Amino acid sequence: MFAALSVAIRLTNVFFLLASLGYIVASRWRIQRILAYAGAPMLVGLSLAFYNYTIFGNIRGVHAAHAFDTALLAGLSGLFVSPGRGLFVYSPFLLFIFVGIYMWLKCDRGFRAPIYTISFAFVVLHVVLVSRYFAWWGGWNYGPRYLTDVTPCLMILLLPGLDFIFRHRLAKRIFVLLAGVAVGIQMVGAFCYPRGHWDDRPVSVTDKPLRLWDWRDNPIFRNAVAGPYVGPYLNLVGLLKPLRTKDFKVSYAPVQGPAKMKVGENSLFKVTLSNSSSKAWITASDSFIPKSIHLSYHWYDLKHTVIIFDGMRTELPWRLLPGKPVEVALAVTAPHHPGQYILAIDLVQEGVAWFSWHGVKPAEVRVTVVQ
Repeated sequence: MFAALSVAIRLTNVFFLLASLGYIVASRWRIQRILAYAGAPMLVGLSLAFYNYTIFGNIRGVHAAHAFDTALLAGLSGLFVSPGRGLFVYSPFLLFIFVGIYMWLKCDRGFRAPIYTISFAFVVLHVVLVSRYFAWWGGWNYGPRYLTDVTPCLMILLLPGLDFIFRHRLAKRIFVLLAGVAVGIQMVGAFCYPRGHWDDRPVSVTDKPLRLWDWRDNPIFRNAVAGPYVGPYLNLVGLLKPLRTKDFKVSYAPVQGPAKMKVGENSLFKVTLSNSSSKAWITASDSFIPKSIHLSYHWYDLKHTVIIFDGMRTELPWRLLPGKPVEVALAVTAPHHPGQYILAIDLVQEGVAWFSWHGVKPAEVRVTVVQ
């Protein structure tokens, strides 16, 4: 039942179901037992197929339009060793899976339970399919997202090698070292991602997948340098408070950025601003939580009619002292229709107010948007 339900979560989990059914058939179970085991998967599968066909017009649902045209070797190398998504980069101790698989195949007893055969088949089928997927890197995320479903099976395949690893001093030391590295890398993901904004800057990884192979600028390093989130903890201890009316004061230097953008294009504008109030601001802008302060923007036409009011948010330093200028790279997305526009750069305290609502004039830039 649970194997069947996992297919409803992600279709590729059907491989675990097929692997287990294949083992059962190969083990010559009686037909009654096979049908009993297959009953729940058939019920869930038919329900899912009916839902997808009714809603999306195809039993594969939203995945119907997705291509599997990546070269197998390119996808495999990306999934396992690329600095952007590689399994052995983010969890290097899993290299010892090869030891586990070797000991499992070699061993005559102790590791002959069917779960090892089923896990191995599931991992192989899943990895081959994902390697061929057009977006094998899984979009904007941290680490090998599409290998998450097979991680429990990878750990099972590691088990037969543990005795060998811990009986040999050098292997044990290397294993423990790599496990420690993996913990550190995962802590970066847990506490710092996506502060480094690696997925979307300087250009989206979706538009330029070659960035996944950049060892000098990779998600681990970028997010580690950006540091951990502090906003939720500042809010927890009561340091985030609504600004007083007299503290909604900011001054802007002339903005530097492109005078021409393509429709829907993302660009960076260099904004220098100063806290003009008499009180330091606790921005907590690394988190999108109430009372955090972000730099954002509005788009107007030349008659000052609002085209887009809520622009993307950009982080500020966690604390802004009065009178101290800070330079911020503001990420801006152009409107989706060509024309002449005014980009109005504004600060916002989330859930409280925009600074312009308190009489602060936004920094304005005239931008031409072309097709």
